[in-house]
Amino acid sequence: MSQAQKNGDAVSQKTKISNNNLQVNDKSNGFSNGIKGSHKVTTLRDATQKAAGTYRIELGSSAEQYLKSCSSIEIFFDFVAGIRLREMPHPSSRWDKVLKWAEFFAAQVFGYSEEVIQFADYSHDAAQIIWAACRSLLELGPRYVAVLEKAFGLFYSCGLTLGLFLRHHELLQTSEELQLIMASCYTDLLRLVTGVSIYFCWKQTNVSFSSQSFDELFGRTVESFFINGDRFTDTIWATRLEALAKPGDVSVDLVREFLTPHDRVTRLLAVTRYVKKSRADFTCEWFDRQLSDFTRSSQNMLYVTGKPCTGKSVLSEWVVERLQASTGRRASEVITYTVDSDLKTELNTIAVVKGLLLQMLQLNVGDNTLYKSLATAYELHSKGASLTQVEDALWTALEGGLRADRYQTIVIDGIDQLKGGEGDGMRLLDRLSTITSKVSKTKCITFSRPFSKLPPDSFAHFPIETNHVNRDLAYFAESILPSLTSFKTTAGDRTTIIAKLVQRSEGSFGWLVQAFEILGNETTSESIIKRIEALPKALTELIDITISSVDLKHRDAKSILAWMLAAERPLLVAEIKQLMAIDISTCTSSPRTSRAEDVIVQTCGPLIDIRDGFVRFKSSSMKQNLYSRAISVTDFKNTGAFPFHIKEAHYDLTIRCLAYCKIYVTRPTQPTLQSLNDYELDELFNSYDLLQYSARYWAAHFQASPMHEPTVQHKITTGFKTCFPASTLLPVIEGSIYQYQYSINETIDFYLLTLSIRTLVFGDSSESVLQTLLNLARTKSLTMKSTEISKHYYDAWKLAIHLRVTKIGTICAHKYLDLTSSITTTKHTEVASRREELLLFVIQVTRESKRSTKEVLIYMEILVTLYISIGETEKAAQYSREIYEINVSIYGRTSSEAIRSYERLTTTVSKTTKTEEIYQITKTKYEESTRTLGATDGKRISLTWQMIEYYEKHKDYHRVEEVLLCFLQSLSHTRYTKDVAVQEMKIDVALRYVEFLKEQKRTIEAEALLIGLWSDLERYNDESTATITRTKRVGDQLQIIGSLAAARRVFASLWAYYLRSGKQTSSEATAVSSALTQTTQETTDSYSETIYEITTLREIFETTFVKSTTKQVDITTLKTAWTLVETYYQRQEWSEVVKVTTLILSRAWPSFVSTDLNQPLPSTYQTEIIQLLHRISFAYLKLRQLDQAEHVYRRTFYAIKATPKSSDELLFSSFETLIDYYESQSMIEETVVVYRDLALELQRRHGKSSNLKTFYTLGDISRQINDTKTAEWAYHEIHSSLGTEVCHRDAIRAALALSTIYEQQRQYTQAKGVYASLWAMFIKNGKDYDLKPDWAEDLYQKYVRVLKQENKTEYQTFYQLAVDYRKALVRFYGVSHEITLKATMRLAELSEEHTVHREDAIAMYEEADHKSRNLPKGQVTDSTLASIHAARKRLPLLYSISKLVHSPRAIELYNEELQAHHSKHGHVYAESITWLSLLTIAYTKQGSKDSTAKANHIIKSSVIEVLKGEKIAQKLYDSGASLAEVYLKAGLKTDAEQLAKQLRSQAIFGDSDLNKSLNLASGTKLDKQTWVFLVSFETTLAGKRETYSWEMANLIRAVFMYGSFTHAISQKSPFLPTLIYGSRLLQFIKEADDDTVSSRVEKELLMYFSVNLRAPSTINTSTIREFFNIVLVEVHEIDHDVSVLRAGTETVRAYVSKGKFQDVYDLALLVDHFQNFIGGYNGLEKIGLGLQLALLLGGRSKMQPDQKLRAPMLEVSSSIMKQIMTFIRVSQLNITEIPIKELNDACGLLGDQKSLDALEWILTQLWNDRHTQKTWSAVVVISIGRRLAETRFTRGHHEEAIHLLEDMCYNIRRVWGALDATTLEIHCLLSEFYTAVGNHRRAMLVHENLLRDTVSDKGEELPAAEAAQIAVQQLERLKRSYQRLGGWDKDAQIYIDLYQQLAHVFGSEDSWKKAQTQSVEKWQPKGADSLGTWTKPESFEFMATIWVGTSTLTD
Repeated sequence: MSQAQKNGDAVSQKTKISNNNLQVNDKSNGFSNGIKGSHKVTTLRDATQKAAGTYRIELGSSAEQYLKSCSSIEIFFDFVAGIRLREMPHPSSRWDKVLKWAEFFAAQVFGYSEEVIQFADYSHDAAQIIWAACRSLLELGPRYVAVLEKAFGLFYSCGLTLGLFLRHHELLQTSEELQLIMASCYTDLLRLVTGVSIYFCWKQTNVSFSSQSFDELFGRTVESFFINGDRFTDTIWATRLEALAKPGDVSVDLVREFLTPHDRVTRLLAVTRYVKKSRADFTCEWFDRQLSDFTRSSQNMLYVTGKPCTGKSVLSEWVVERLQASTGRRASEVITYTVDSDLKTELNTIAVVKGLLLQMLQLNVGDNTLYKSLATAYELHSKGASLTQVEDALWTALEGGLRADRYQTIVIDGIDQLKGGEGDGMRLLDRLSTITSKVSKTKCITFSRPFSKLPPDSFAHFPIETNHVNRDLAYFAESILPSLTSFKTTAGDRTTIIAKLVQRSEGSFGWLVQAFEILGNETTSESIIKRIEALPKALTELIDITISSVDLKHRDAKSILAWMLAAERPLLVAEIKQLMAIDISTCTSSPRTSRAEDVIVQTCGPLIDIRDGFVRFKSSSMKQNLYSRAISVTDFKNTGAFPFHIKEAHYDLTIRCLAYCKIYVTRPTQPTLQSLNDYELDELFNSYDLLQYSARYWAAHFQASPMHEPTVQHKITTGFKTCFPASTLLPVIEGSIYQYQYSINETIDFYLLTLSIRTLVFGDSSESVLQTLLNLARTKSLTMKSTEISKHYYDAWKLAIHLRVTKIGTICAHKYLDLTSSITTTKHTEVASRREELLLFVIQVTRESKRSTKEVLIYMEILVTLYISIGETEKAAQYSREIYEINVSIYGRTSSEAIRSYERLTTTVSKTTKTEEIYQITKTKYEESTRTLGATDGKRISLTWQMIEYYEKHKDYHRVEEVLLCFLQSLSHTRYTKDVAVQEMKIDVALRYVEFLKEQKRTIEAEALLIGLWSDLERYNDESTATITRTKRVGDQLQIIGSLAAARRVFASLWAYYLRSGKQTSSEATAVSSALTQTTQETTDSYSETIYEITTLREIFETTFVKSTTKQVDITTLKTAWTLVETYYQRQEWSEVVKVTTLILSRAWPSFVSTDLNQPLPSTYQTEIIQLLHRISFAYLKLRQLDQAEHVYRRTFYAIKATPKSSDELLFSSFETLIDYYESQSMIEETVVVYRDLALELQRRHGKSSNLKTFYTLGDISRQINDTKTAEWAYHEIHSSLGTEVCHRDAIRAALALSTIYEQQRQYTQAKGVYASLWAMFIKNGKDYDLKPDWAEDLYQKYVRVLKQENKTEYQTFYQLAVDYRKALVRFYGVSHEITLKATMRLAELSEEHTVHREDAIAMYEEADHKSRNLPKGQVTDSTLASIHAARKRLPLLYSISKLVHSPRAIELYNEELQAHHSKHGHVYAESITWLSLLTIAYTKQGSKDSTAKANHIIKSSVIEVLKGEKIAQKLYDSGASLAEVYLKAGLKTDAEQLAKQLRSQAIFGDSDLNKSLNLASGTKLDKQTWVFLVSFETTLAGKRETYSWEMANLIRAVFMYGSFTHAISQKSPFLPTLIYGSRLLQFIKEADDDTVSSRVEKELLMYFSVNLRAPSTINTSTIREFFNIVLVEVHEIDHDVSVLRAGTETVRAYVSKGKFQDVYDLALLVDHFQNFIGGYNGLEKIGLGLQLALLLGGRSKMQPDQKLRAPMLEVSSSIMKQIMTFIRVSQLNITEIPIKELNDACGLLGDQKSLDALEWILTQLWNDRHTQKTWSAVVVISIGRRLAETRFTRGHHEEAIHLLEDMCYNIRRVWGALDATTLEIHCLLSEFYTAVGNHRRAMLVHENLLRDTVSDKGEELPAAEAAQIAVQQLERLKRSYQRLGGWDKDAQIYIDLYQQLAHVFGSEDSWKKAQTQSVEKWQPKGADSLGTWTKPESFEFMATIWVGTSTLTD
């Protein structure tokens, strides 16, 4: 990397996003792999917008900048890199860890966002917000590392989860469920990160950290994230296994629950996702080499052992972190587990393998082999298999789940803590060794105390020795020491304390912790050191000392320690709080007012540790010590040293847990066989703090207490009975948790124990006993074999019945029956008796509950089977009858079930014959069919005909008719009416019923039925052959019974059918025709002629017209129809008229029914159709159907209108008819439409100009009803038809109306056009048309008004209009008519507006004035005269703005106005000045000296008068400006300036030529009140009125300065103030051009300056004068001391560039004297300038002074630097405020001067402030660190220098890579430092690591030639280190292999060949040259500088 790339204000991050970090598959196809067109998930968008909104609320206007601060992952990496290069954190320090976590997390978010963007919007936006939030958190800095470690540790865990998600890329784009889960996870993550950043960066002003409060704030969000993560895993599992799933397969959820500790608290501790306790910085680094060697080796097992308290657990955490952070080829997945001795339920090997598999379940999602293995293990567990079987299955699953295609490392800590001790530990090691040997790329690291048996030789064994951890002990002690001492300690004291502690600890961190606990009471360093020396070396003795500091017999201390020792897991603070509140003597709870944490700390503080809400012993050694004491107690009276036995602790904890449940868990609960689900358990456990622990472990504590006896006859105490809860809820909870917490067999044992306890306490009849029985029965059933019988359900049933818990009893009965269902018996046994008892119970309960009788049937059949099997036939027969009856009631008698049960019943009673019963059954079947079967059901029909035949056979006619009617009625149901088969059946049944009625002589009923049938047939309209045949039968039957009219209708209908179908000649048609003729003749004889005629006509009409399918109508048909209509018309049967006419019209004129009215009449029969239309409309009116009548009228009119060549007469006739109708109905709106359509039609027929009356009528009516649109159209038609250029006389009214409409509608353009035509008419024909003046004026005003509405109308248009208007009026009415005078005034007003016509306006005003004076009184109105008079007064003003402005007439008018205003208002009045201005300008325009003199005199007189007479400041200000303006406008500026100078002289000095004019004596100054006038006058003249305030201040200052100077001289004031006064005076006099006074003042000031500055006599006078001039110029600046120094330094720089070193020395000396005179270099800017001056004198330029001047110049330079450094050190100044380049020069100068102390101080300050300097480039920071290290090393501070350089190497390596040029340079410098102090081993390691990097994946990032060159260089340096050491630091083969690898990779490169490298075997261990040795730098500048001869240095 080039240096140019590294420089700049922003750090350029070179960290690449590796595939390993991102874990993102190739997605080059973009969205091609996604779901095309799928709906985007919106939850992320909403969350992102909400997060951004929250930031906008919190940050306000800066929110947008914040949200865009990390718009890409590269920007975030650059930011982290910048932090790393500024902070340089130590490797593996907490801050370094936070940064690594941040980088990893950001990379994971990047990969995740790239995946999510394909199906969810705002993915990138969310990522940017997350990066910005992380950035803001990191900006808190290492000061808040506790917060950041917690936060980013959590983010790191989330990042790991995201990485797991991304492994399944191929499924993400095909599953919407996965996408929703990923979006939810992303949303949770966004909410979490933003919530943390907002809280800790903005809301929490004091970032104090508490892990508990952190979890309270963000725990739910974190939990939601990981729940969604589990959902993702479950979904992946489900997706992967979907194709392989089988019914009954175990779900992944069950497997996970099986592997996870069920206790929520235990789960949190055993499977935590949170950051554990912080590790001290810099610790465990010593193990890095061992870890690297193991990972590179062929061994699979690393067995790390150490004595107690040697840091094994902390080291295991470090190993996990290091492995997780590893990248590249050997990056490994880490599977870790810690055996926690406090989790007693997890201290077994099965818990270990479960913990490992739980992680595998996440890592290997979708692995079918793993799933099957786990499912097998789960099934074994659920079926009660032995623990050995279950564990073997789990280990098999682990082996199958490990992958051979990727590196995996298992890390297990604390295997010595297993419950089985060394035996379990060795078995665990064997298991792990077997697995790792079978699965390649899998390694295992274990941590343990040493076992007596050594591990196999195949293990890599590393025992931790004291020398390994001594340095860690020192770091650990150093981290704790600040919290120990409240007093200040020196560095030496701290070093001594730490050294002594480490020495005495003998490698034990536990000893160190206890020592600090004891030392906490010391108050001085001396007492601490003395106390350390007196401490015992044995850890147990130290623990005894600590324990002795606690009052063990204190009630709270005793109780808390007892609970903690007995507890199955660490207790929460909330749980201890509840335990303390319990009073077991009264079984009550009395919460304490004090905080539980305070009580715990006060009573047991030295022994316990509270973290994350848990109370734990400070160490396992502490717990073991106390436990040993507790089990050793023999005196149960507690009179010994230790206050309790462990069994007493269990007893106390048992009673308190039960008492808590009794007090608080009182929720009424019924016994149940259902377990509580997780939600219900969580709700309970969250509501009651101690409930979870109590419910889970009270039985275990009871078992460990003195009350427990194996014989079940427990020693129950009275207190125990008092506190034992009777609640059913507790055993319900037990039934929901035990089987998940223990194995099945253990669970059964616990249930038996709790059952025995509850039976002893409550007896046999308690609901809690019942619930325990239920728990036992349910669990026992899981392990039972098919031949086993459990009595527990039967016992539970009996108890439930006794307690009247029928529901549970019923369930138990069912369970027992199910369990014994496979047992068969042929005689009475206990099982048979119990089954009979329970079956009878179930049947009874089921009947009583009135539930489904099907359930009764099931159990009755089982009972019958039981009775038959045991020979109880009578009971079997009884229940068979009941079964049959139930089947009939449920399924019906005809059902297969009923038949089957009937057959069974028949078989049962087969020995008897019961024929009557058979008949009854048959009858019952029929009756049942009528209720349950449909009318068309075949079974019902068959039964119906059978019953009819049966009743007919028995001549039971009543029953026959009843059945027939029922059948017919059922077929007549509406839902069957459209079914052809049903219809036919209905007819057949009806005809059968007709036959029956005929037989019974009931013809009237038969006729009614037949008519109904015909009606149905007619409505059904079916023309099938079957229907036609049945219709003929209906007609025949009607004819037979004499219903001739109805028969004739049937036959007529049939005849019409044959006509339509063309079958008139068929035999069936002939028969119908004959029947029709016969019935018609018979009916004719029966009715009168008239009735016959109408009926006949109607029938003919119906047959030939209505029902005929032909569409043609001839004249005969039409006449026949007309005859029928006329007949009905005469008879006034209006409805018939409407019906018939409608039918006729619809056939003769089909358009009659069309929705379009504009349909023409047919070409034929028009007269007849119109007649019919008249008839139907009249009929509608008679029927009061007005809408229909209107419709006919409208259709008639529009049809005639649409008919071609229809006559106007006919058109007007229909029009008048329609209009008359509308007017009669007051339907005015409708008339408008008709009028419009008529007008259009007439216009079409005869042209536009025809029938104007119609259009006027239309327009008037439309306006009447506010139909503006129609009115506009009508008037427009009139206006346009008669011509639009000049309005026609007949169109005037239409035009006026039209224009009014246009104006109302704001259509001003159209209105203008109409008015234009009216105006043209008026101008042209106004006199001929005798238009009145008022009309003319109204037209003009309207026309003008419309024109004004158009913004584009130009002035000239209005002007010309006014001219034309006046001319027309003069022509029409004469020039003296009032309307003409008014027009003249209007024209003048218009002319006045435009400069071109302004003179015309003046002339017209004067003309109007003249005419009005000569008219007789009364001929002109007063208003007109008033307007003429007002115009006369405006004439002076008009002259002033016209071309006559300077005319004599104008001067005359101006003078009159001026005099009038002077006399009335005075000289300062604005109007007076205006007329003064006009008058003076008019005078000056005359061009003569006389007139100019007059003008000047007039103005000056006004000025004098104002100064003499005016006292008001505002008026003086205004008049000064106004009179100056008058001067300027009059061209008299020179005269005005001369006047101003005289006035200023008078104001300052009291002397001028105006003394007399102003009536002032000599020496008298101008009154201060008049200064306002003077300054206003002057600024206006200068054209700078905005500077008024400044000029006024200057005037005041000038007067004040003059007075100050004279006063200072007289009073002999101090030098600098007097100098300033004199300088100002001199400047003022020079500006006044007074050369004589100026020379004198300047000479006196120079002398005064030299004397007071104490300038040496040897200094050149010209140099003094030059510096004097500099001071005079700069002394007026605000920071004159800085200004003088800056100007002096610049002048010195100029002399240096010219080589005038004498002048350089003289001027620099004067500058330094002047600075001492005014305070020295006491400011940031002065320091910078002083530094520049010192550099100029220090000889660091190209041009050098001679030897004579060099010494004094260096002396002055050194003096300046000392002054600067003195001030900086004693002041509060931050050195980084000085520009970095100046500090660089200062470092170089101090180095030259060998001021190393000051140099180190500056570099240290810069280094300490590097993290706050955001503008420093990375190269600058690194250079500062390098120079600081070199300075320290030069001063002999070797350790500090090396430590600093080590940190720099680590961080530069991480940011820029191992083989970057800068990285290599710093590493080589570190090696040189190691060499200089003789640590050749470390130097050798530096070069070895770099060589390994060249052949690793890091080397692949460089060109091969460049990597080879680096390898050659490092190989040479390695050789020198080897020679200096005199041999290798480890096995030589390692280096031989390394060299061979190098030669293999780079052997073909030119640089390698050219170097002719020698194999390491041939190296000689002596003869090292200077390569790799360190030399002091020539310059201590930290930036490469080039002298450019200016004031700046360039990088």
